[in-house]
Amino acid sequence: MSSNRRAAALLMFAALATSERDISWRSEPKASKTASPRANVSTKVLGGGVASAGIGFLVGKKFIVSHSTSEALPTRDARRAYGAQMCETDIFPLFELRVKLSISSLAPGAPVLVLGNSLGTHTDLWRDHLDWMEASHTVVRFDYPGHGEESDVRDIGTVEDMSASLHAELAAAGITKFHFCGVSLGGALGIALAAHFPESVESLVISNSGATLGNRAFWEARMGIVESGGVGAIADATVGRWLSENRSSGPAASWLRDMFVTTSKTGYMACAAAVMDFDGTSLLGRISARTLVISGTLDAATPAALGQELARRISGAIYVEIPCAHIAPVDAPAEFRVAVEHFRCDRRSSGSEAGLER
Repeated sequence: MSSNRRAAALLMFAALATSERDISWRSEPKASKTASPRANVSTKVLGGGVASAGIGFLVGKKFIVSHSTSEALPTRDARRAYGAQMCETDIFPLFELRVKLSISSLAPGAPVLVLGNSLGTHTDLWRDHLDWMEASHTVVRFDYPGHGEESDVRDIGTVEDMSASLHAELAAAGITKFHFCGVSLGGALGIALAAHFPESVESLVISNSGATLGNRAFWEARMGIVESGGVGAIADATVGRWLSENRSSGPAASWLRDMFVTTSKTGYMACAAAVMDFDGTSLLGRISARTLVISGTLDAATPAALGQELARRISGAIYVEIPCAHIAPVDAPAEFRVAVEHFRCDRRSSGSEAGLER
């Protein structure tokens, strides 16, 4: 999209910001009533000498909003429809997530592996895999808003917005190339990263995920329960879908449940809304990174058919199916490790040559 058209899109978008109050666009706590409100943005000159003034400005492909706490903003649907119309296929995130990166130490020059969690978990999800992962990689972990140590936000935008924010934070940390491994929501995030930032993603592992993740009716019902009763109201049902029967009443289940109930209601609902809206079907053909898709034979949340479809649509993808439910790194840690290490070490093999299912 041309600079002039982008500038015009920005100016026209600012004119839309008149319909819904009391929504924070920045992914940070709102200012208290006693604090001084942030000043409205000054100006940023865009292509063609056109300056935008008022509610925000572009930095690369990121739309950063800085406004007084009383400023009116458009609804989610209006933002999405307008962004799609004006920005064509460009990623044009309307949120800036401040992601805290947890980076392991390793010798300079070691490859970087970024890990993406599932909805309702935090960075400890990978605890049983860190020893072997950190033996060869600098491992980067992070939490979604309202998960782990991250603060709440009301709205995180889309999964693609999240991917842009994470990419920016990695770049700010000096990480311009990395391998990515994500489960469930983390897998969807990996799809968006690999499609929009192919120069950065060197390889991709998508575990227990799909181009879509459940239907709208499911997510609306689940968010309704959380709205009235908090995340604890769905904890048992959620963990029951995460683990297969032989682990559903053991220490792993208790540990995951304890992790899940620490998620804030606001953070869960913000991320669930992004998952509900996600449709990465059009992104799959744009992925050029070497890709491994892992599905669980017993996964009711993202059935194996979803993973098979990913592997068919992503050029050259390797497909592996292991006997587990929705959270493979916990439900089948040994099989998950074998699949990932085989993929990492046998770069020349196709799925059939490596003894893996296509």
